[in-house]
Amino acid sequence: MWALCFYPVWFWRFGLDVGRKNKALYTGLSVQGLHTWGEDWVNGHFENLLDVEIAAQVEICRQSGYQLVLMTGAPECLARPIAQHLRMDDCIATVLAERDGIYRAAPPLRHPLGKDKLRLAQAWCDERQISLSQCAAYGDSHQDRYLLAAVGKAVAVNPDRRMVRLASNQRWQVLNTG
Repeated sequence: MWALCFYPVWFWRFGLDVGRKNKALYTGLSVQGLHTWGEDWVNGHFENLLDVEIAAQVEICRQSGYQLVLMTGAPECLARPIAQHLRMDDCIATVLAERDGIYRAAPPLRHPLGKDKLRLAQAWCDERQISLSQCAAYGDSHQDRYLLAAVGKAVAVNPDRRMVRLASNQRWQVLNTG
């Protein structure tokens, strides 16, 4: 019910992105319980779902000396265990609103999406004195276009229709897996 109510309440602020911002389905769930579930799910199921080509790309980047950061709109309770499983250096994911250890029906406190993803990546790089032009980024959605346009190496992975056109126009590498 909270997820359905989110749309009319927040449409004025988020417009067409209101569906992407809607994390109200987590309302009332325990923060600790969801983090434990995320760890258990990654430990029990993620390896079977991880595409071989993606795993190879991660390993190539690691061996090339890149710092690896998982940046995703997925909730941190799921993204952080995935990043740890892949031995990434950091994770920038959606931080859900919570109070007293329980998730609330409110917009995320941090949500890497669109221009915010670029802003968060720039801040991460600034803290480490790294230029975005020295970075590679992988994205699947047209929402990733801002970040991909700012990095030295852009790769569209299993891109949506709009990203396919954009990647073609920008001459970004396209990686289609499984």
